[in-house]
Amino acid sequence: MKRLILDTNLLVRFLVQDDAKQAVAATKLINDAQIGVYELLLDRMVLADLVYVLISHYKRTRVDVANTALAIVRSPYVRVEQEPELIDSLLRFRDQGVDLVDAWLAATGASSGAWRSPRLTAISTSSKTSNVMNRRPDKGCELPPTAPEMPWAKPSSSVGWESCWTERSKTGGIEPTA
Repeated sequence: MKRLILDTNLLVRFLVQDDAKQAVAATKLINDAQIGVYELLLDRMVLADLVYVLISHYKRTRVDVANTALAIVRSPYVRVEQEPELIDSLLRFRDQGVDLVDAWLAATGASSGAWRSPRLTAISTSSKTSNVMNRRPDKGCELPPTAPEMPWAKPSSSVGWESCWTERSKTGGIEPTA
């Protein structure tokens, strides 16, 4: 059986059917995979891109997109690395209203036993978590909430997040939380 790597455009054309010529080709490829001509390989980055495109460009709902992505991942003719974690992340994305990347981190953390640091949170522009970044207040390493105001991100910065990381590393690294 021939193995093919899926890309976002092919999946979008198959799902949305908005370009007649490409939709026919995409549908044929998917149909051929269903009867065993091809095994389709799906990279997690392609799936993340698909989710983004369907929500942002095609204005599909989070629930519809997550359910579609789950159906693709669970298809017997599609292979995905870390399938259990990917399914978990799509369920978290759908049901908990978090960004897909945050859902992925939670799912992979849960499966590996890794935990988020109590002193390290993610910068997010979502209404639920905006302006939440606070890296080491005890060491004066508060990070600003907007990207343009982040001098620590510039490699030439002499006092930046690198110094916070170095100081944190000296104290034993990142502790897991319960």
